[in-house]
Amino acid sequence: MTKLDELVTQINREHVYIQTHNFPDPDAIASAFGLQELLKLRGIHATICYKGKIDRYSTDKLREILDIRLVNIENIDSELTEDDEVILVDAQKGNSNIIDMTGDEIICIDHHPVALMISLLIFNLISSIISLIKSFNFIINIFF
Repeated sequence: MTKLDELVTQINREHVYIQTHNFPDPDAIASAFGLQELLKLRGIHATICYKGKIDRYSTDKLREILDIRLVNIENIDSELTEDDEVILVDAQKGNSNIIDMTGDEIICIDHHPVALMISLLIFNLISSIISLIKSFNFIINIFF
């Protein structure tokens, strides 16, 4: 069983939210987008969400070039329920750079040291790997 297979077995819905840290940087956005694309291959729809704003030109340009749809949590907060499944990317609950979004945090994918042990399936992976997989998939789609 691959790590992706293991991750997918933890998801119980056809839709999940992928939450980045507040004021996401390219690492967080690319990782969330790569995961979103991988989940799409398994028939799982995902919405990437964040808190704050995207300040840097280069970060916004990445979003624009790859046509990455990001949703500010403030714009969907009234729609969220405790039953919604949330995957944390490039962040961990308990850190000061992430809000406690409504929903059930089922998975955490982060390359930072584990700051707080919580009852999530912790994938302490290098989040950049996900963006590399996405880049590879993107290149294959262009040339093949």
